[in-house]
Amino acid sequence: MVMSAYRIGAIFYVLWGLAHIIAGALMLDVLSSEGGTAALGMLGNAVPPDQLPQDLSGVASSAFGLLFWDLVWFGMLVSIVAVTLVWKNNQIGFWICLGVVLSTDIAYMYAIAFPGYIAFPRGFIAPPLAVLAIVFSTVGYLNRKNSTPCVNINQ
Repeated sequence: MVMSAYRIGAIFYVLWGLAHIIAGALMLDVLSSEGGTAALGMLGNAVPPDQLPQDLSGVASSAFGLLFWDLVWFGMLVSIVAVTLVWKNNQIGFWICLGVVLSTDIAYMYAIAFPGYIAFPRGFIAPPLAVLAIVFSTVGYLNRKNSTPCVNINQ
């Protein structure tokens, strides 16, 4: 079990990535079809609609577009690294996924979830996936039999 823990972690990283790809793509679609206020309402679904700003255009909509675009690419990056590197218990893959997932979810929890802008369970799908991915990949990483350096200078 310990030897395959990193592969279980890789699967959870892929699920985390897919959740972010889907969420980012859905919010980009709402932004482009219904505008910034609708996208903000989707992101902050715990906020009553009458409390949302009604005219989100220009730079505000562009900022949301950038956020949603970033979610898609963070999800793709983590999924690709998990499949290609974490699956093999690679050091670089471990650190890339750990860094991207932690920085993304800590910012999300601090800025959106903890203030109560998003309702449970919708906004709380990815954080448990992140915790499981981190726990399993860390167990696998710490129990490697043949530790190899990040860069092999003997090639």
